[in-house]
Amino acid sequence: MASWLATLLNDERDRWFLWVPVALGLGAAAYFGLPSEPVMTVLAGSALVLVLLAYRGRNWLPGGFIILLLAAFVSGLAVAKFRSETLRAPVLAGQHAGVTIDGWLESTRPRRDGGINLLVRVSSIDRLDDHETPYRVRLRLRDPARLAEFSPGATIRIKAWIGPPPGPATPGGYNFSRYAWFERIGAIGIVHSIEHRVGEVQNQGLVDNAWLAINSIRTEISRRIRHALPGDSGSIAIALITGDRSYIPRNHVEMLRASGLAHVLAISGLHMTLVTGALFAGLRALLAFFPGIVLRYPIKKIAAFTALFAGAFYLALSGANVATQRAFIMVAIMLVAVLLERPAISLRNVALAALFIILWRPESVVTASFQMSFAAVTALIAAYEFVLNRRRANKDMHFAGSAMAGWLRIPGRIVLLYLGGVLFTTLVASAATAPFAAYHFHRVVPFSLAGNLFAMPAIALLVMPLALLSIIAMGFGLEFWSLQLMGQGIDLVIHTATWVASWPGAEQPVAAMPTSAIILMVIGGLWLMLWRRRWRFAGIGGLAAGLLIALNPSPPDILIDGRARAIAVRADNGQLQMLIRSRSTFAAEQWLERDGDMRAVDQVSGENFACDFAACISPLPGGGTISIITHRSAMAEECRTAKIVIFTFERKGICPGPDLVMDMEDLEGEGAAAIWTRESNVEIIQADPYISQRPWSRHQRIPHTFSRRPEQPSAPPDTPSPTPPGTQT
Repeated sequence: MASWLATLLNDERDRWFLWVPVALGLGAAAYFGLPSEPVMTVLAGSALVLVLLAYRGRNWLPGGFIILLLAAFVSGLAVAKFRSETLRAPVLAGQHAGVTIDGWLESTRPRRDGGINLLVRVSSIDRLDDHETPYRVRLRLRDPARLAEFSPGATIRIKAWIGPPPGPATPGGYNFSRYAWFERIGAIGIVHSIEHRVGEVQNQGLVDNAWLAINSIRTEISRRIRHALPGDSGSIAIALITGDRSYIPRNHVEMLRASGLAHVLAISGLHMTLVTGALFAGLRALLAFFPGIVLRYPIKKIAAFTALFAGAFYLALSGANVATQRAFIMVAIMLVAVLLERPAISLRNVALAALFIILWRPESVVTASFQMSFAAVTALIAAYEFVLNRRRANKDMHFAGSAMAGWLRIPGRIVLLYLGGVLFTTLVASAATAPFAAYHFHRVVPFSLAGNLFAMPAIALLVMPLALLSIIAMGFGLEFWSLQLMGQGIDLVIHTATWVASWPGAEQPVAAMPTSAIILMVIGGLWLMLWRRRWRFAGIGGLAAGLLIALNPSPPDILIDGRARAIAVRADNGQLQMLIRSRSTFAAEQWLERDGDMRAVDQVSGENFACDFAACISPLPGGGTISIITHRSAMAEECRTAKIVIFTFERKGICPGPDLVMDMEDLEGEGAAAIWTRESNVEIIQADPYISQRPWSRHQRIPHTFSRRPEQPSAPPDTPSPTPPGTQT
């Protein structure tokens, strides 16, 4: 077996490098799933030893390849740990009302609810010492009219309510606190008042000044687009040029998702290739009109260098998200290869781009943008590589359009090439990104093929070339007509998306899948795409196993948010029934989405809950009841009869009867809870367990262990306090 494996690995030695970023990325992702924080010196030492062993054993087969993967995996752990430590900054431990924040405005971003998000670099916050003061805060300004008074770089003083970044609304859900840690955002809040401190200047530094200049350019471009092209088409034009999608109405975003055209809004390989490719081809063709230049200068290299510079500018202008970074790195490698007159290998380009991004920003590996972007481009290159290799092996193979005769032959070939290319590309990209769309967004779009087939001509031939022309024309104040034509192309895309999204079954919700399912799919898919020999087809087994697990989810029976303001219990029909004790419905929306439930929150009834002023009771799927106690007077009775008891305040005294008892100290300390009650036992997972001790977790609080069947005798409850139902204590 070892000899057979060694032969296979030796035959595919040129593909080994493709697996290095895979193992590095898996190591970085594993860091975020660890139950406790690893030791940096141990990780760094282990990675160094394994790298040296991999170098010394590079000719050992199959051991050398296995050591190489281990070295990359541990290096990924070390890189992620190092990145986490270098970004360490204070995080607010509790809530503070009416504080005064002095600092300067880094950026502004419109919210879809009409407000504005302000990102503020903090100089000082009253009531907080320097070691407690966050590096950045993100604040919501309810009055968008006041935004005209401020611009990025302005020195400001704000009165605000602030609190720590929230954790996940449910175990396994989106973790904003982790995102905030890597953005060095130590608090979020709401602005009460804001003033411009004229005459005071903050020392921003070279990098900050560069980003402020870019943000000012982005703001000015957005302003000009909205002036020349108001409405929905202008909002999408802003997204395509500056990467800012906050102006797009939510219904349009949902419509583009349902039609399979959401990738148009994410500036990635399509946009970067069209911009740099159009500039490269156009400039080269323009210079070719001048014989004196052609005979004296390498116009191909001049065009490549200009396109490279333009790509870098577009990267900065668009906000430099992960997909755009990957696209720029790949395009840059291709253009540098033109400058050096060397060939570029496509899958190696993908590996180099992934390697660079993981080493630079390892936290991106757990984001949907990174995963979907690399999944799509890797699948497309591997698929086209497979097709081309098959065609080379069968030289007598002819394209279907070549059989056409007479004057129909050339146009027929062009049309069939286009249709076949779009169909094949969309099928491959959709298949590659569908598992990640289901995992992160809990939906699949079966009609994406039709949406792309009808919309891509307008995007490739009209929208993106005119976007490039508009950027150039803005330097001369002549962007109006190019933006008007660009708007016509965007309107075609919107009409196509609206039409496709209106088809029955255009968007299919799916329940949240276990992480093990997506891991198996990723490994199986990579095995299928990265190898060349027939053993690559063993990856289909990993894909099938992951799909089987994904199709058989085990959703929780009870969900509780981190403040006990929303509680959901699964009814006998499998749907969630909810008790919502707050105006905020964010957690409830997240639960419905993860459950694959298309109902809106206001359509979800709580008819299974029977409530009075002191408690609410609901039957459990596996028998017994859950009691949500809102007043201490109900404690004695509910502790005798309920299987699960949830206190909406800090419990004092003993509650001996239930299988599980939780109170506000448990929820605030360890986050939102998911509970399974079937088969006569109770299993609980919390979103932010104290034991994890991760830098972004709420480890400042004192841990508190919830009760499970305590053996102590019952004690009389405390004197009831006059807490009205629905009030948080």
